[in-house]
Amino acid sequence: MNHMLINYIEKNYKKLFSFFQHDFQQFDSGEFIDGGFAYINSNTEVKSGEIKDLIEDIREQFLWTSIFDKNSVRLKEPVQKLLKDLETSHIKRIIPILHNSTNPSLQQIEIFASELLYRYEKERKVKIV
Repeated sequence: MNHMLINYIEKNYKKLFSFFQHDFQQFDSGEFIDGGFAYINSNTEVKSGEIKDLIEDIREQFLWTSIFDKNSVRLKEPVQKLLKDLETSHIKRIIPILHNSTNPSLQQIEIFASELLYRYEKERKVKIV
């Protein structure tokens, strides 16, 4: 399986990602990144790495806007949650919806799949120890 790359900028060991087109993100000191997977706009050095290898940082920044709850019931208002705060069952429902959409975001699918793998591996290590 090919693993997708994601671009980021880094300052003082903190990584900053742009997850979609026009997703402008900026450090307090002014360094920024924008463009997600569509293009790159930055005023500092842009680095890249595999999503699966950066998931610990990604999960702290990737916001998902839900219009349905984890049981596929429509919410009165959209709710935003960080990837790390989504329930595993909810992520498992999101992936096929993204995959079957008319314009699937392979990058988002990769982010969600990497999060599931991260959780699985973390849980496995806890049980082994």
